[in-house]
Amino acid sequence: MIVPITIARVRTEIPIGHILSKMGVLRRSGNHEIMVCFVHDDHRPSLDVYADRNYCICRSCGWSADVIGAYQKIEELRGRVLSFVDAVRELADMYHIPVLETPKDPKYAQEIAETKKRTEHAFALHRAVADAYQAHLDQAIGQGESRTTAYAYFQARGLQDKTMQTFNLGGVPQTSNELVEYLTKSGYSLDEIEKYHLFRQDRNRDWQSPIHDRVVYPLQNHMGEFVGFAGRKLPDPTHPETDKIQKYINSKESDIYHKHQLLYGLYQASKAIVAHKHCFIVEGYQDVLAMHQAGVRETVAVCGTALTQDQVRLLRRFNDQAILMLDGDGAGQKAMLAHLKVLLQAGMYVDIVVLPDGQDPDEFIVGHLRDHADASRESLLAAFAEYQRDWLTHCCASLAHCDAKTLRTRQSIIFELLAAIPDRVRQETATKKASSMMDLSLDVILGALPALSPKHAETPQPLSRVEQSTISQREKAEKDIIRHLVLYGTYRHDVHHADSALVHWTYHTLQDDGIHFTNQILQRMMDTLYTAHQHWLSSTAQCEDLCDTPYVLVPALQSSDDKHIATCATRIYDQQMVQELTYGEDAQPSTQEILSSMQQFVLALKKGIAQDRMAALSKEAAELLAAEVVDEKRYREVMEEMRRGVL
Repeated sequence: MIVPITIARVRTEIPIGHILSKMGVLRRSGNHEIMVCFVHDDHRPSLDVYADRNYCICRSCGWSADVIGAYQKIEELRGRVLSFVDAVRELADMYHIPVLETPKDPKYAQEIAETKKRTEHAFALHRAVADAYQAHLDQAIGQGESRTTAYAYFQARGLQDKTMQTFNLGGVPQTSNELVEYLTKSGYSLDEIEKYHLFRQDRNRDWQSPIHDRVVYPLQNHMGEFVGFAGRKLPDPTHPETDKIQKYINSKESDIYHKHQLLYGLYQASKAIVAHKHCFIVEGYQDVLAMHQAGVRETVAVCGTALTQDQVRLLRRFNDQAILMLDGDGAGQKAMLAHLKVLLQAGMYVDIVVLPDGQDPDEFIVGHLRDHADASRESLLAAFAEYQRDWLTHCCASLAHCDAKTLRTRQSIIFELLAAIPDRVRQETATKKASSMMDLSLDVILGALPALSPKHAETPQPLSRVEQSTISQREKAEKDIIRHLVLYGTYRHDVHHADSALVHWTYHTLQDDGIHFTNQILQRMMDTLYTAHQHWLSSTAQCEDLCDTPYVLVPALQSSDDKHIATCATRIYDQQMVQELTYGEDAQPSTQEILSSMQQFVLALKKGIAQDRMAALSKEAAELLAAEVVDEKRYREVMEEMRRGVL
């Protein structure tokens, strides 16, 4: 059986345009290509082909397919009926993609089955412990005068029975001998119990949880499986020395619990996040519970850790709009900046809510309910909206009334956040807005962005052979694009419109697809070419006569203040002159050849980006399959990421 990795590579690495070109001519139309549909009798181009998704669909007959389905249909029309597996094999062979198959050795299938069984057994063990802790909700825990029940504690925090049940809240007793005995009789070994650090024996040989005498917040992954626990110590005002004891204790990481991949409350919030198309990110467990109980169920918590790319990728499965609402104190605002950068790097849209008087969401909700007895979800959201701003407005507002040193520090933070935005269009829009709000010229801000400044470039890490070949293919496409634009950037797609120039089309095509070059010098050259062309159009009276003339934009690049740009432009021009001296008129391509070549370069760049991501996922999937114990959950996540079209 062919493994999913091979199928995913065939679907993403083979351009569907190459397969469809056997049945007709494709031509550009906006952000995709069109051709005459060969499935039904038609003479007009009704088949839309999307290179970024490697997918096609006919507007007339409704036929649609990915690259595998398209190949099957073409071969069917030629009289060959191919099965899905045969189609995958033939395509992989044509494009030199190795076909990986599940080993026929029954030990492999047995190992996979055993790993799955162990994982499900671990989930069931944590479920049993969570149920036991929840059953202990109304039994006394704690020491001395602070001794109370978990139920009384949660009730004092304003939580209702339904909320406690939804999140499986509970309490952990001093000793757990009876629970451990019950677990062993239920088929769970002591080795397994100790492996997940659920219980340990004290000096009296009593079984004790690491979070004994605490209220407990069970931790669930996004699929609802219990993977760990967080215990909070009970407050004891009569013994101030207990304040030095760690307030929260979390389960240790294991093969089913990775804290950097988990968001508290995501399982309960996922449907609401999809429905409302945004997600509140708060700081603690109690904040999530208060928000959920108040009807704002689209809320998750990072629980005192720094937000990670893994958590954001998980969140992006459900929406791309985040609202940061952390504690209003200094620590909360510092954490907010760290979270903000990670969210922006992942392409999320971000708003910020800073609650008054340093309150956290739980405190704010309690006060709101006290002042509004008939408060609803809508009234609470309206109350939040009074303190909600987009991230850039919030950061720029912090520049007011501060000394010169603080001003410079905060400006640098804003520049760093702007540079973190991967989408060039969104980055340019935000930069223009920042220019207006900060009262700085656009050139000053662009010059200060770390992502565009060579001296701030990160030291590249060693790459694997697969990554090196992928990057080299991607960089080759980037260089081909820039070379073509330097030499022929003013050539037009439409001879009747000077603004349909090659540089204009290329710049906006890449921006629309959120593509930016890995080579920052080439990216700056792209931006300079576009700006130079716009200036040339507005200042040159004979631009109509010169549009389809080569080398028009070369002087603008050679006169650039950026020495890297000037040097690269001169080198490209000199190489072209050598070719013309060597080959004469044959060195100069036709207008159609120039435009066609650029389309191929852009497609090659997109393929390089897709292969870049695919190489990383393929490497990870191969490592997962080769591991002594296969992480089934992560393997499914990799396959799911491929299926959802992330590439």
